[in-house]
Amino acid sequence: FINIHYSILPNFRGLHSTVWAILNDEKFLGYTVHLMNEFIDDGPIFYQYRIKNDKVSTSTYYIEHFNSHVSKNIYSVISSISKGEIKLKEQDKTKASWVGKRNVEDCLIKSEFTIEYIRLMFRALVPPYPRPYIIYDGNKIEIKKFKIHTQIHYFPIHLMPYYKSLGWQKGDFPIVEKYYEECMSIH
Repeated sequence: FINIHYSILPNFRGLHSTVWAILNDEKFLGYTVHLMNEFIDDGPIFYQYRIKNDKVSTSTYYIEHFNSHVSKNIYSVISSISKGEIKLKEQDKTKASWVGKRNVEDCLIKSEFTIEYIRLMFRALVPPYPRPYIIYDGNKIEIKKFKIHTQIHYFPIHLMPYYKSLGWQKGDFPIVEKYYEECMSIH
């Protein structure tokens, strides 16, 4: 049997591999046509397709792109396999990684996440997957649209031009400055 797996094997064997690849900020995304064996996404490789991660597109975009590419190219790949024109390539099992099914709890935006990781979440977690969400007053709020700005709601007043002219300078209020560097607003 032949399987089409939406990752560049041996990386991201398992479920929701395109989502995991985006969350991992991989340089390339793609799919693999491989011979099935008794293990998950482990068999020798017939064909791989890869494209550069544009750092903007969503998991849905990539999956639809791969679906289109598969439908246009799978016949020629299978034909080449049957004619012996494509040789099997064993996977480098020392480089293998596995991913599991994503759970709804994996979509919770946590305060310790970096802004960059939150951006990756909004690219990866789009329909048909559950969207990112926050908990506010005990309620789960799914975020359907997003725009992330940093440090828009708080700027240390002592660093504004007027107060700097009075002699205040960076380092005078280290706790305030540390907060300013770490705070985040989601709109």
